Amino acid sequence: MLNWTGDPLVDIGMAVITAMSHKRDPSLLTEADLDGVADWIEENYVRDPLKSFLTVAFTSNAWFAQDAYNPDKKDPDGKYLEASKRIERKEKRTLWATRHLRGWKTRPDPDANSERCVFTGLPVGADPLSGKLMNGRAGRAQIPLIQGDEDINFYPYGDPGLAISGEALLCLQAFPLGCAKVAGKLLAVHASDPDLTFEFAQKFLANNREKVQLAQAAGEKKLSESQHSYGTLLVETLVRIMQDSDQYANEETKNVSVTAYYLTNGQTPEIDIFHLPLGITRFLIRANGASYKPLWNSIVQAAWQRQVVNVLCGGASSPRWGSVRLDKSPLARFQIWPGWGAFYQYNQIVPQTSGLRLSWPASGFPCRDGTTAFARVTCLSTTPPMA
Repeated sequence: MLNWTGDPLVDIGMAVITAMSHKRDPSLLTEADLDGVADWIEENYVRDPLKSFLTVAFTSNAWFAQDAYNPDKKDPDGKYLEASKRIERKEKRTLWATRHLRGWKTRPDPDANSERCVFTGLPVGADPLSGKLMNGRAGRAQIPLIQGDEDINFYPYGDPGLAISGEALLCLQAFPLGCAKVAGKLLAVHASDPDLTFEFAQKFLANNREKVQLAQAAGEKKLSESQHSYGTLLVETLVRIMQDSDQYANEETKNVSVTAYYLTNGQTPEIDIFHLPLGITRFLIRANGASYKPLWNSIVQAAWQRQVVNVLCGGASSPRWGSVRLDKSPLARFQIWPGWGAFYQYNQIVPQTSGLRLSWPASGFPCRDGTTAFARVTCLSTTPPMA
């Protein structure tokens, strides 16, 4: 029913719809599949954590974020609206949700509107998507990073908005689900090979749905973010895909380039674009292949940044200095030096302006030689472990 377009945002959204329908080829999608995705979006976009977060993709003017359509919005006195007004608002929100999510079900009269979608070439939708745009035209609240509804610059003949089909619009509505949330922005990944675009979107989608489920169960209003930077997350996800997929088992046959988009469509729209050209992806495929994987993993492990903190070991009568090595990871792993130390998991490390403070238990940690290790120094040290 759908086909890849080459547009990164539309294709990522198409990959999301395909993955949610438990398929890999968008041409095999059915109307029932599109309906199922539309139902999920209509149910979840109006609720936190997605309601508050997805304004980063569609602005606060998005159909699901408008207070004017929210039947549960309280009045200034903190009271719920009257039943009639609640019904009216719910009907308005349902109307706008239908126009954004199910526009592919309606086609305009060919004699009334001959426009074609700029993404798919299909006829545009029949309904208005904004009170200020022609029917079948979309603005920044539907297509991230384009201009507003009343801006005429950079549009053909000064007519604002872009012509869009209902199919492409649904893909764009699904697009953020196939991205990773990193530092309040979206990380979107598009590849020259649609299969790899699908793999990225599928992994980000699974992670996002799990986070949404956990947040809703806990009553949280915010969607948790990745603990990695966008660069680290991009390469780690790519490597994981290569390791998990049989398509990359042959180190010589898969050639693909990757482009990552780090963007926000919020109050201050901006985008950074990063390219992983063919040479880099081919290197990663070979490095993670059977021939080089053990050696490459050892190189990666050795490259993690480490810091050393001096600590006082032993009892009060025979104090000795040792050191702690801090590995850069979500839970700091540290080892008491010299060889009598053992690894411990620890997450109470508080950044200080002068370094790091270790808040160890008052009883300390037992060392292999029978003594006890205590934290006595809070400043960072670059000296090697002391005997």
